[in-house]
Formats: sequence, C-alpha cells, structure tokens
Amino acid sequence: MRTAAVAWAGLPLLLAGCTGGGTSDDASTGPGASGPAPTVVDSAVALEPACDEALESPGGAFEAAAAAAELGRFDAAWICVYPIGDGSPVSSGPAEIEDLDRLGALLDGIGPADTSQGCTLEAGPRYLLVLADGASATRLVIESYGCRFVTIDGYDGLFGGSRDMVAELEDLAGL
Repeated sequence: MRTAAVAWAGLPLLLAGCTGGGTSDDASTGPGASGPAPTVVDSAVALEPACDEALESPGGAFEAAAAAAELGRFDAAWICVYPIGDGSPVSSGPAEIEDLDRLGALLDGIGPADTSQGCTLEAGPRYLLVLADGASATRLVIESYGCRFVTIDGYDGLFGGSRDMVAELEDLAGL
C-alpha cells in the first residue's frame, strides 16, 4: 500500500473538455436523471463514438472534488481504453454501452475521492468514458488501478471510483 498522494504523482490522469451545443429541450431527463425519456436528436448532429489518439497528463493539484457530481442526461455512452503512461495511445475502443439506465445508476451521485486512503500498487489501464447528449459530451477518465480516481469534465478535483465500479463498467462495455 502507498498513500494516495504518491499514487497521484506516479499515475497521472487527464481532465479534458469536450463541449458543444446540446439539442435537448430538457437537460434534466434521460439516463442518469429522473423524468421522461430523452428527446430524440437528429443523427446529423449527434456525436459518433470515437476515441482520442492518446491521453495526456493534466497535472494539477491532488485534491478531492468539493461535492458529488451531477452528470445530467445522456443518450449514448462509450469507453476507450488506454494503457498507463503519459500520452499513451488508445489500445481499444470505442466500446459502446447499451444499458444506459444501468450506467446512470452506477454513476449517480459519484462522490468526492478520499485522498487520504491507501492505494494498491498494481498498474492497469485508464478508461475514457464519454457520456453524449446529442452534440455535447461529458468525459470521465477512470483509473483501473491504485485508488481508482475519476476526473470529470467541468469539475475541479478528484472523484472516488472503486474496484466494483471498474468491473461493472467493463461488463457494461463488454471488455
């Protein structure tokens, strides 16, 4: 075991932004939120599943997020897999996730990380999880090793993942 601070310094994450104009009339509905089914989006403006060529290290402070994440609605989701290391090329993906309700339940209220926890020494890939809502997207980078920290577009700080969360994401994506 080692401290989370050492794990963070040795195993960087990426927090990358990806925004665009959404086309839904009500951003509080759909998988990941309560309310009626999501609005159908014209496929000409909907994002197509794709992976970045590589994930870079964002640097930044090692601090927990201030509050739980509110991810809102999404009508598509996919995962890209990257080996560990700065600038690592994509190794597989995009792996589309079909069970958006199950994914929404998994991510619902993801909380701030416990940065004082001990972290395991194993190494593994990082996952880029993209939650798309028409032409806009929220990106989460999830470590499948160490403390299993999660970074999310639009949020400062780290969120807590878990071995169970990573296993369920792998199952949802068929990895």
